[in-house]
Amino acid sequence: MTSSIAFLNCTNAIPKRILLISSEFSTFNTVKHICWQKFDSGNAPSDAQLIKAASCSAFLFKLLKALITGRYKAYVFDDMRILPIAVILGKLKGVKLIYNRQEVPSLTAAQMLHKMFRLPKKHSIAIAEAVESFFGRKVNLVISIPLKKSVEYRLINWGCPLVSISNVPEKLHAALPNLTMPLTNDKRMLLIYSGAVSLENGLLSYLRLVRRLDKDSNTPPVSLLLIGRLWKLSFEDLRLLINEECCAGLVEYREWVPYETLIELLASADIGLAMTDPEFEKYTYMGEGSSRKIFTYMSAGLPIITGGAFGKVILDEQAGYFVDYNDIDAMYKAAQRIFLSQEDSELMSLRGKSAILNKYNWEIEGRKLRVMLQEIIS
Repeated sequence: MTSSIAFLNCTNAIPKRILLISSEFSTFNTVKHICWQKFDSGNAPSDAQLIKAASCSAFLFKLLKALITGRYKAYVFDDMRILPIAVILGKLKGVKLIYNRQEVPSLTAAQMLHKMFRLPKKHSIAIAEAVESFFGRKVNLVISIPLKKSVEYRLINWGCPLVSISNVPEKLHAALPNLTMPLTNDKRMLLIYSGAVSLENGLLSYLRLVRRLDKDSNTPPVSLLLIGRLWKLSFEDLRLLINEECCAGLVEYREWVPYETLIELLASADIGLAMTDPEFEKYTYMGEGSSRKIFTYMSAGLPIITGGAFGKVILDEQAGYFVDYNDIDAMYKAAQRIFLSQEDSELMSLRGKSAILNKYNWEIEGRKLRVMLQEIIS
């Protein structure tokens, strides 16, 4: 039996970045996704091995059994909960280990330690980082999003190859013409947000912006579409927040849509929203280029209002407006300019697409990974 490369996923709603990374691995060997089936709907490949489990510990136990009986050339994993299992078993079986370090897994682990054992936050972070570093030094390659220099330095000290890849999309969507007609019969101007729906990602600002625009007789009627799984919120919390902010009838929520549908929705919208709280702990670890949504908006030709921890690329490329986080007045003025000046809106759209086609795309970023893989996997 020919050995393949196993992608180990703690979800069956696989981020687009992981799918792009797996496509690079597939040029060297067969790829097999092994996923925890957390959701009824997902985007795992049709040949993926889906593991049903009631808890993470049950999934990890079943995953361990699958890896013991399977024959693989490499393990690729992005969750710190898998890191010890993959390292110990990989060393016993002579398997290559690739830690695809999505976002800040050590911080997530620290938060779990703090919650479970009530350890002081400082001690929880120190323990989580020590455990990650202990096992991280034993992997063959680390793939990372852009990080703050102090965080990146810790990974460099592990002594294994490190490749930092910006969280960019493929350029093929940026080559498509913009939609000239909306996907629905609704004549409202559409504001859209795609990503984890949470207060830390500007949810309150979006609701207050759409309410203010709706009450302004000088701007067209508006609506807000939120796409993404709720984070630290229940559906009932979201419903109550919408009512409290007097936005009933102005907001639509979708938990998940296929990626191609997302691109169509973005291309039919008028403004993309992407606010990130600069004081939110996770974002203090991450560097410019780690947030995918801004680049995805640009690829769809969508004028953008962004601000906070990420998004200065919008200033550089003049593809929208960068404002202070939670500055509703600045967001409102930016939205007015986009709505009332079709020429400016079209220029922002063209600049965004051009930037994706020529600078910020997977075809460029993926080359960094290909060079590493030729040495490690071939």
